[in-house]
Amino acid sequence: MTENTPKKLGKYDVLGEIDRGSMGIVYLGHDPNEYRPIAIKVAFAESLNDAESGAQYRKMFFNEAHTAGGLTQPSIIDIYDAGVDGETC
Repeated sequence: MTENTPKKLGKYDVLGEIDRGSMGIVYLGHDPNEYRPIAIKVAFAESLNDAESGAQYRKMFFNEAHTAGGLTQPSIIDIYDAGVDGETC
């Protein structure tokens, strides 16, 4: 883990970074309530700072979670949760 990697996001433990893209980071995490490994996608704060584009990005973020959560296909991971923890989307 890098020094910037959070130890927790919401109720989830963060174990390390999986990958990063232009708009965010994906972490390997652990769900302590369900005792399972999870992937946690986090938006870069810069994507959220501007009032207009930040609101649009939040909407896109939750639309993606809602849409992907409704899909059942072996090559698409299950969506268990989506939310905001402080300023983290």
